[in-house]
Amino acid sequence: MRVTFPCKRCGREITAEFTRPGKTAQCKGCNSTQEIPGEAPQTQYAAGKAPPPAAGGGGSGGGGSKKLLMIAVVVALAVAAWFLRHKFL
Repeated sequence: MRVTFPCKRCGREITAEFTRPGKTAQCKGCNSTQEIPGEAPQTQYAAGKAPPPAAGGGGSGGGGSKKLLMIAVVVALAVAAWFLRHKFL
């Protein structure tokens, strides 16, 4: 089984045999030598499964629904203010 992990120096993905944790692999991007990790979550990432989304809501991962909700609230408040202003004037 193969494992994929990022190079600590340049960030390029390194692919190595999972049966060799603790040994080293060479990065094809910067030619640095990296220790092969032996953790199971990295083997799931190498198998084509996406890593779990980062927590926080900022950036581009999952923050879109919060932005849409905020826009909907602002629009609803603006419509309510317009309605109240025109009804009671």
